[in-house]
Amino acid sequence: SGAQGLQLLEDLDPDLLLMDLRLPDMHGWEMLGKVKEITSLRNLPIIVMADHAASEQQSFALTVARVDVYLVKPVSMAKLRQNIWMALKQRAR
Repeated sequence: SGAQGLQLLEDLDPDLLLMDLRLPDMHGWEMLGKVKEITSLRNLPIIVMADHAASEQQSFALTVARVDVYLVKPVSMAKLRQNIWMALKQRAR
């Protein structure tokens, strides 16, 4: 859930946030807004996965929400691995 995810993000020192916009207790955009409020997570690379129907939100995700990668489901494992690798590589710089 979004609440559990936020708690884990605060308790751990993550290298990357990979999340689905569809959460049982809140919308993914709401969770991302809360993540951006946590100072220690401001530079955390974020990969968002959304349903095909939400593909028109890609521009919003990349510009306003400052998401690093926006993937539309279904996503192949190869594409997911590649995007995770690239996000982590970019963070290492």
